[in-house]
Amino acid sequence: MFLPHVERVVMTVALANGNRQLYREWEKTFMSGILQESS
Repeated sequence: MFLPHVERVVMTVALANGNRQLYREWEKTFMSGILQESS
């Protein structure tokens, strides 16, 4: 799956820091955005 540059950086930083909570919040926001765009 292709990720825009900003999202890729956010995900990489979150995983690098081991901050799963941050990643979960980002994932929910990102995925809800995709769902809204596709509907």
